[in-house]
Amino acid sequence: MSWLGSIKVRSSRSPSIARLAGAGALAFGLLSFGLLSFGLMSFALVGGAHAAGSGCAAFAWPLETEKAAFADASIETVAAGASRGTWKQQAFLFRLQPIDTVSFVAKPGGKAKSAGTYGGLLTFDAPEAAGTFQVTLSDGGWVDVVQNGTALKSAGHTGAKDCPGLRKSVRFAVDQAPVVLQVSGVAGDAIKVAITPVQ
Repeated sequence: MSWLGSIKVRSSRSPSIARLAGAGALAFGLLSFGLLSFGLMSFALVGGAHAAGSGCAAFAWPLETEKAAFADASIETVAAGASRGTWKQQAFLFRLQPIDTVSFVAKPGGKAKSAGTYGGLLTFDAPEAAGTFQVTLSDGGWVDVVQNGTALKSAGHTGAKDCPGLRKSVRFAVDQAPVVLQVSGVAGDAIKVAITPVQ
Protein backbone atom coordinates (compact mmCIF):
# COMPACT_ATOMS: atom_id res chain seq x y z
CA MET A 1 0.00 0.00 0.00
CA SER A 2 1.34 3.45 -0.94
CA TRP A 3 1.74 6.25 1.59
CA LEU A 4 -1.21 7.99 -0.11
CA GLY A 5 -3.41 4.94 0.40
CA SER A 6 -2.37 4.76 4.04
CA ILE A 7 -3.44 8.38 4.57
CA LYS A 8 -6.85 7.67 2.99
CA VAL A 9 -7.43 4.65 5.29
CA ARG A 10 -6.58 6.66 8.42
CA SER A 11 -8.82 9.49 7.24
CA SER A 12 -11.77 7.14 6.70
CA ARG A 13 -11.43 5.79 10.25
CA SER A 14 -11.20 9.21 11.98
CA PRO A 15 -14.98 9.98 12.02
CA SER A 16 -15.67 6.67 13.79
CA ILE A 17 -13.02 7.37 16.41
CA ALA A 18 -14.36 10.91 16.87
CA ARG A 19 -17.89 9.62 17.25
CA LEU A 20 -16.75 7.09 19.87
CA ALA A 21 -14.83 9.74 21.77
CA GLY A 22 -17.80 12.08 21.65
CA ALA A 23 -20.18 9.39 22.92
CA GLY A 24 -17.79 8.57 25.76
CA ALA A 25 -17.54 12.22 26.77
CA LEU A 26 -21.34 12.56 26.69
CA ALA A 27 -21.80 9.46 28.85
CA PHE A 28 -19.20 10.71 31.33
CA GLY A 29 -20.90 14.10 31.45
CA LEU A 30 -24.33 12.58 32.09
CA LEU A 31 -22.90 10.33 34.80
CA SER A 32 -21.15 13.26 36.48
CA PHE A 33 -24.35 15.36 36.33
CA GLY A 34 -26.33 12.49 37.83
CA LEU A 35 -23.90 12.04 40.69
CA LEU A 36 -23.87 15.78 41.34
CA SER A 37 -27.67 15.94 41.34
CA PHE A 38 -27.91 12.99 43.72
CA GLY A 39 -25.36 14.60 46.03
CA LEU A 40 -27.24 17.90 46.08
CA MET A 41 -30.53 16.10 46.72
CA SER A 42 -29.02 14.14 49.61
CA PHE A 43 -27.52 17.31 51.08
CA ALA A 44 -30.87 19.08 50.84
CA LEU A 45 -32.70 16.23 52.54
CA VAL A 46 -30.18 15.92 55.35
CA GLY A 47 -29.88 19.68 55.78
CA GLY A 48 -33.67 20.10 55.82
CA ALA A 49 -34.12 17.45 58.50
CA HIS A 50 -31.45 19.10 60.66
CA ALA A 51 -32.91 22.57 60.20
CA ALA A 52 -36.41 21.47 61.09
CA GLY A 53 -35.25 19.73 64.27
CA SER A 54 -37.05 16.86 65.90
CA GLY A 55 -37.49 15.45 69.38
CA CYS A 56 -35.12 16.66 72.07
CA ALA A 57 -32.67 17.91 69.43
CA ALA A 58 -35.06 20.77 68.66
CA PHE A 59 -34.14 22.70 71.83
CA ALA A 60 -31.96 25.76 71.36
CA TRP A 61 -29.72 24.93 74.33
CA PRO A 62 -28.70 21.75 76.20
CA LEU A 63 -31.19 20.38 78.75
CA GLU A 64 -29.55 17.08 79.71
CA THR A 65 -29.24 18.14 83.37
CA GLU A 66 -32.93 19.02 83.59
CA LYS A 67 -34.01 15.84 81.82
CA ALA A 68 -31.97 13.70 84.23
CA ALA A 69 -33.43 15.54 87.24
CA PHE A 70 -36.98 15.03 85.96
CA ALA A 71 -36.33 11.29 85.47
CA ASP A 72 -35.12 10.87 89.07
CA ALA A 73 -37.74 8.91 91.00
CA SER A 74 -36.73 10.69 94.22
CA ILE A 75 -37.42 14.19 92.89
CA GLU A 76 -38.76 16.48 95.61
CA THR A 77 -42.48 17.33 95.68
CA VAL A 78 -43.46 20.92 96.43
CA ALA A 79 -46.98 22.23 97.05
CA ALA A 80 -48.21 25.51 95.57
CA GLY A 81 -47.77 28.44 97.94
CA ALA A 82 -44.57 27.17 99.55
CA SER A 83 -41.56 29.33 100.39
CA ARG A 84 -38.40 27.85 98.89
CA GLY A 85 -35.57 29.87 100.41
CA THR A 86 -32.80 31.17 98.14
CA TRP A 87 -33.46 31.30 94.41
CA LYS A 88 -30.86 28.80 93.12
CA GLN A 89 -30.45 25.65 91.06
CA GLN A 90 -33.07 23.01 91.91
CA ALA A 91 -35.68 20.68 90.44
CA PHE A 92 -38.99 19.54 91.89
CA LEU A 93 -42.46 18.19 91.18
CA PHE A 94 -44.81 21.16 91.56
CA ARG A 95 -48.27 20.29 92.89
CA LEU A 96 -50.72 22.81 91.44
CA GLN A 97 -54.18 24.15 92.25
CA PRO A 98 -57.26 24.79 90.08
CA ILE A 99 -56.48 27.97 88.15
CA ASP A 100 -59.46 29.91 89.51
CA THR A 101 -58.27 29.43 93.10
CA VAL A 102 -54.78 30.91 92.57
CA SER A 103 -54.09 34.54 93.50
CA PHE A 104 -51.22 35.46 91.20
CA VAL A 105 -48.89 38.31 92.15
CA ALA A 106 -48.73 39.48 88.54
CA LYS A 107 -51.12 38.68 85.73
CA PRO A 108 -49.88 35.55 83.93
CA GLY A 109 -48.28 36.45 80.63
CA GLY A 110 -49.87 33.62 78.63
CA LYS A 111 -53.18 33.66 76.82
CA ALA A 112 -56.31 33.35 78.90
CA LYS A 113 -56.85 29.73 79.91
CA SER A 114 -60.19 28.02 80.23
CA ALA A 115 -61.50 26.69 83.52
CA GLY A 116 -60.17 23.26 84.32
CA THR A 117 -56.49 24.14 83.98
CA TYR A 118 -54.07 24.39 86.91
CA GLY A 119 -51.50 26.81 88.26
CA GLY A 120 -49.61 27.91 91.33
CA LEU A 121 -46.88 30.12 92.70
CA LEU A 122 -43.82 29.76 94.89
CA THR A 123 -41.81 32.43 96.72
CA PHE A 124 -38.01 32.62 96.92
CA ASP A 125 -35.48 34.77 98.70
CA ALA A 126 -33.08 36.79 96.56
CA PRO A 127 -30.38 34.86 94.69
CA GLU A 128 -26.83 35.20 95.98
CA ALA A 129 -26.00 37.21 92.86
CA ALA A 130 -27.86 38.63 89.90
CA GLY A 131 -27.67 36.51 86.77
CA THR A 132 -29.55 34.70 84.03
CA PHE A 133 -31.52 31.60 85.00
CA GLN A 134 -33.52 29.19 82.87
CA VAL A 135 -36.79 27.73 84.11
CA THR A 136 -37.65 24.43 82.42
CA LEU A 137 -41.04 22.69 82.42
CA SER A 138 -41.74 19.02 81.81
CA ASP A 139 -45.12 19.72 80.20
CA GLY A 140 -47.08 22.47 78.51
CA GLY A 141 -47.81 25.56 80.56
CA TRP A 142 -46.88 29.21 81.06
CA VAL A 143 -44.12 30.34 83.42
CA ASP A 144 -43.53 33.81 84.86
CA VAL A 145 -40.72 35.05 87.08
CA VAL A 146 -41.84 38.05 89.12
CA GLN A 147 -39.70 40.59 90.98
CA ASN A 148 -40.94 43.75 92.69
CA GLY A 149 -44.48 42.93 91.59
CA THR A 150 -43.60 42.87 87.88
CA ALA A 151 -43.24 39.86 85.59
CA LEU A 152 -39.79 39.82 84.00
CA LYS A 153 -39.46 39.76 80.24
CA SER A 154 -37.93 36.55 78.97
CA ALA A 155 -34.33 36.67 77.76
CA GLY A 156 -34.96 33.69 75.47
CA HIS A 157 -37.11 30.61 75.19
CA THR A 158 -37.10 27.23 73.47
CA GLY A 159 -39.53 24.33 73.24
CA ALA A 160 -40.28 20.96 71.65
CA LYS A 161 -43.57 19.10 71.53
CA ASP A 162 -42.13 15.65 70.91
CA CYS A 163 -39.39 15.34 73.55
CA PRO A 164 -40.50 12.93 76.32
CA GLY A 165 -40.21 14.58 79.74
CA LEU A 166 -39.33 18.06 78.46
CA ARG A 167 -41.59 20.71 76.95
CA LYS A 168 -40.10 24.20 77.25
CA SER A 169 -37.32 26.26 78.81
CA VAL A 170 -37.39 30.03 79.37
CA ARG A 171 -34.52 32.29 80.40
CA PHE A 172 -34.80 35.32 82.67
CA ALA A 173 -32.29 37.96 83.83
CA VAL A 174 -32.87 37.89 87.59
CA ASP A 175 -31.81 40.69 89.93
CA GLN A 176 -30.63 40.21 93.51
CA ALA A 177 -34.13 40.60 94.93
CA PRO A 178 -36.92 38.26 96.14
CA VAL A 179 -38.53 36.14 93.42
CA VAL A 180 -42.01 34.75 92.83
CA LEU A 181 -42.31 31.85 90.39
CA GLN A 182 -45.72 31.55 88.72
CA VAL A 183 -46.90 28.61 86.61
CA SER A 184 -50.27 28.65 84.86
CA GLY A 185 -52.30 27.02 82.11
CA VAL A 186 -51.20 23.47 82.92
CA ALA A 187 -53.53 20.65 81.85
CA GLY A 188 -52.77 18.44 84.88
CA ASP A 189 -52.46 19.13 88.60
CA ALA A 190 -48.67 18.62 88.69
CA ILE A 191 -45.66 19.60 86.59
CA LYS A 192 -41.92 19.18 86.96
CA VAL A 193 -39.88 22.37 87.19
CA ALA A 194 -36.13 22.96 87.05
CA ILE A 195 -34.30 26.21 87.83
CA THR A 196 -30.78 26.36 86.42
CA PRO A 197 -28.24 29.20 86.28
CA VAL A 198 -26.99 29.91 82.78
CA GLN A 199 -23.19 29.67 82.63
